[in-house]
Amino acid sequence: LNSLPLPIVIRIMKQNNLAVSSEYVVYKTVCSYIDSNNSHLSSSDIGNLFETVRFPWLNYQQLTETEENPLVPRHLLTEALFMRLKQHEAPIKDNKRDVEDTPQSLRATPRAAYAISLEYHSDFDEHGLFYYIGTNGGSEEWGNPAHRGRVRITCSSQVMEKGNVVDLVGRTSTECWTMDVPASWIMINLGSSRSLVPNHYTLRHGGNSKADGLRNWTLQGSNDAKNWTVLIRHINDTSLNGHFASSSWSIPNCTQAYRYFRLLQTGRNSSNHNFLSLSGMEFYGDLYETRKEQSPPFIPQ
Repeated sequence: LNSLPLPIVIRIMKQNNLAVSSEYVVYKTVCSYIDSNNSHLSSSDIGNLFETVRFPWLNYQQLTETEENPLVPRHLLTEALFMRLKQHEAPIKDNKRDVEDTPQSLRATPRAAYAISLEYHSDFDEHGLFYYIGTNGGSEEWGNPAHRGRVRITCSSQVMEKGNVVDLVGRTSTECWTMDVPASWIMINLGSSRSLVPNHYTLRHGGNSKADGLRNWTLQGSNDAKNWTVLIRHINDTSLNGHFASSSWSIPNCTQAYRYFRLLQTGRNSSNHNFLSLSGMEFYGDLYETRKEQSPPFIPQ
């Protein structure tokens, strides 16, 4: 990128669909370009480059860093601070973005959602959705994302016959199953800030023997926990057939992102019971997350 002509770089950086994980990446890229081409860039050129950065979508710490950079035009930081203050204090009805196609309105608009690709390698690897959430994108030591309040797990049984339903998104094999009730289900809520276009998923049997293995079920997706779409249907599937056995399946032709996922048992298990016995689940696909830079208030708490 540093070798491209200035007009092309500016055109790229202005794009609303620029695939970046955060606006801070755009800022650092602009700084790198300036460092590499400083000898033939005018002060006007540098100002035009920084005009492409949407400063209101940087968080407090990042804005503090930019304030220490003497090359960043002061009026852009002032504009960002006023926009953040307005977002924090003004009523929603008075905080509408300008509809005119101006540089100011463009900088006030977040870029399109950025998808993080989570690719399946092996059962319960370190590339799946719940590992990603449980490590905060790899920035923390692993912790069960349900215990950390980042996802919510519920089931058809008010009380599990064995174990704790939150262990379903853990990393350890443990005995876990619902009450012996037909059409038992387990539902995962990723929260309002996440949705996933799934292409693969993994399950682990919830027993230390082959008894009560899951055989008939559907995996469903939803965005309101009321209207469900069947993503994949299993009939007499014998894959989970042993002591904490695990297996993975591809989810073909799914192009919709979902916030909620539900596994619904549609027939009796291998022991002719209705216990839904699982001790692990993992998903893969394209994860969409609301950028963390959008949520912190302007004034740190």
